[in-house]
Amino acid sequence: MIEVISSFIAAAFGGFLYWYIRKTANDVSFTTDGLAKLVMHPSYKYLSFICLLICLVCIAGAIYDHERMDTTGFAFLLLILFLFGFFGVYGLLVYYNHTVLFDEQVIICRGPLGRVKRIAWADITDVVHDTNLAVVYLYAGSRERLSIQQHVKGFDEFRRTLVRQRPGFASRIKT
Repeated sequence: MIEVISSFIAAAFGGFLYWYIRKTANDVSFTTDGLAKLVMHPSYKYLSFICLLICLVCIAGAIYDHERMDTTGFAFLLLILFLFGFFGVYGLLVYYNHTVLFDEQVIICRGPLGRVKRIAWADITDVVHDTNLAVVYLYAGSRERLSIQQHVKGFDEFRRTLVRQRPGFASRIKT
């Protein structure tokens, strides 16, 4: 019975998170230059902090109960710290750094590590939508690649602009 309840809670939380992200898919802010500015959804920040909190609790538990920890427990602790620590740090980097600016001529994208790339709409040669990673890759003629997270606030406006600017690639972005 507890498995059914926990599965229901997990499904309800996942459904709520999906609804909340999709609700803000049309929230676009504009810079003073008239560029549309897309930023990551705040849920990335909260989920990243939860991951880092799990790491902190695991570290505190290991310090408190280190006498009873055997090799298997230590290996499991390292695995949890690596996985949740990686996703926590990466999620915060994505939330605070990933920004997309665009208008009718150009797209400017700053990645999670702060690297800025810029391509013109006319230079786009291919569009790939990876639904597993929720990323849209835009390729330019020089094989330059922009990665745009699907969970940025205002993604629907970006999709509409892509359809206007490059109608041949419209079918490649799934909703």
